[in-house]
Order: sequence, then C-alpha cells, then structure tokens
Amino acid sequence: MAAIPWNTIDNVFIPVNVEYKNHWVLAVLSLIDKHIYVYDSYRAAGHKYHVREEIQKLAQLLPMYVSMEIGNGSDDAEDNNIAYDVTYVEDIPQQGSNFLDCGIYLLAFAEYLSKGEGIPVKYLDSKLHRIRYGALLWEYAMKKMKDGVVSDNEAPPRRMRTPARIDNSQLVVID
Repeated sequence: MAAIPWNTIDNVFIPVNVEYKNHWVLAVLSLIDKHIYVYDSYRAAGHKYHVREEIQKLAQLLPMYVSMEIGNGSDDAEDNNIAYDVTYVEDIPQQGSNFLDCGIYLLAFAEYLSKGEGIPVKYLDSKLHRIRYGALLWEYAMKKMKDGVVSDNEAPPRRMRTPARIDNSQLVVID
C-alpha cells in the first residue's frame, strides 16, 4: 500500500466509504494492540448498522493483510483469520445537517490524531477546515508548478514484489 514498511509504524489511517448515503468514516488500525478505532461524525437511527457492516468487513480482512505485510509472530493460519476488535470512539464532534461534511470531518480527525493532538470534543468548524485544506492544496499545487514537479516522480520508488512461485504440479489446464 505504501512505500513505508508497516513494521516501522504504529497506526494506519484508513478512510472507509459506507455506501449507504455515501458516508465516510475514519478507521485507525493500531498495529500495536491489533485494534481498529472508528471515528464517525454522523449519528442517526439506522446509520450505525451500515457503518458496522463495512467495518466488520475491514476487521476480517486486515488481519490477513497485516500478516502478509509484517507477519504476526505466529505460523498458525487460524491466527490470521481472527478479526480485530473494534471500538467506536464516542465524544467526538458530529456534523450537522450538511451530509457533505463527512469528508472534512474525516480529514480533520486524521490530522488531529496524526499530530498526536486530541480531537476537540465539542465543535469542529467544517467551513474553516474546508477553506484551510483548499488553501493547503493550492499552495502545494503552486509549489509543484514552480519546481516543475510531476506527481509520479515525487513518490519514492516502490519496492518490487517477488512473484509467487507456482508449483507446476498444481496447475490445471482447461480446454
């Protein structure tokens, strides 16, 4: 997924799209305690069910992916199939009636958490964050233009994956 080896980090920030109402939530995978923390800026009747449905898929899939990336210290394949525990974080700002703010809330939550700051409990000014993020993107685009940088060249080179070895005795020919 990224050029940074997973065994060197503590947390992975995962934006999750909940197709029901096209809503975004932030899932933070703690590689330290093998736990998923979910930050959802919207609460309404029936909403939590759809979020839980998406997060449970992630909780089932991530152990297998993480064990492929960094290993889990166990050779037992069953350990790779144990879903991570999930905590739905309470006491975080909730978006108002504007359903388009969930992306801004997700970005703000990720920003606060990545800086090690607590998320403000009472209020998050989505309009202010939207303006600020727009200004940051504009500044970044201007810097790239000034420096003549092309996006593909900015990213560090990805490590080459070793192709899986296939035992020819296991191949089946279908005519």
